[in-house]
Amino acid sequence: LAMGAYLRTNTAAANAANAGDTDGNEGSGSTAPHAHSGRQAPARLVRVALPAEAAAGGHVAVPVRSSLEMLFNGLNADERSIRMTTSIPPGTKVLGIARDGATATVDLSTEFASSSGSLDETIRLAQVVFTITQFDEIDRVKFHIEGAAVDPILSHGFVVGGGLTRDSFAEVRASIMIEQPSPGAEVTNPLVIRGESNTFEATVRYAITSGDNDGELMTEGFTTATGGNGTWGIFEVAVDVSDFPSEYQPGPGAIIMWEDSPRDGAPVNLVEVPIVLPER
Repeated sequence: LAMGAYLRTNTAAANAANAGDTDGNEGSGSTAPHAHSGRQAPARLVRVALPAEAAAGGHVAVPVRSSLEMLFNGLNADERSIRMTTSIPPGTKVLGIARDGATATVDLSTEFASSSGSLDETIRLAQVVFTITQFDEIDRVKFHIEGAAVDPILSHGFVVGGGLTRDSFAEVRASIMIEQPSPGAEVTNPLVIRGESNTFEATVRYAITSGDNDGELMTEGFTTATGGNGTWGIFEVAVDVSDFPSEYQPGPGAIIMWEDSPRDGAPVNLVEVPIVLPER
């Protein structure tokens, strides 16, 4: 089974992401920006990576259902510590999931249809869609409530049509989103960072710090996503912990990602994820 990870937006109202392949590593020596700025808390999405055999056939396998159940179980301590939020109504349950080609149909309990504000309901749907479409075989999602197909869905009448995709949620999709590792994860060496972004010239900057709070900068670099300048793409970075400076200590640390503003070069769209760093 491939490694699982949590997926989440960077701000509750307007953020999600894509990114790319490693382009360069600038090394340590500068002070990385930090994401804990008191902005509106992020919405929470959940990801569990999919083994290749799990999505074969018409009935979606256990890992997909498990990822939704993790989402519906609410926030853990690490997620709360970085002020994440969720728009999933308490008590929501997964009643069933089925797949027809690249479309998944999820059957949810009646709690999911609880009335709320339009933004909250948008984020609620996005959390489910982003969670399920983490699996390569699934691109779009339809909804049932208590076994009955619903379209439009929720109190604000969101039209599902042929299925909702990530592109259905441009207004709440983050510019940079770290999908792996999850907050509080004990990482291994090399430290692999995966996610998606939509940044200027597809460039995403990153830093790794060691220690609590602001920590000490261990390394800093950048990657180029498979999309940018108005389109989302994916990124993946592998960082060798053995190259960290001599003052490196295993234990609490953080991944920080951002983009440089094309206007003045200032760091914008910051994302910070606490992790537990390994021995060298």
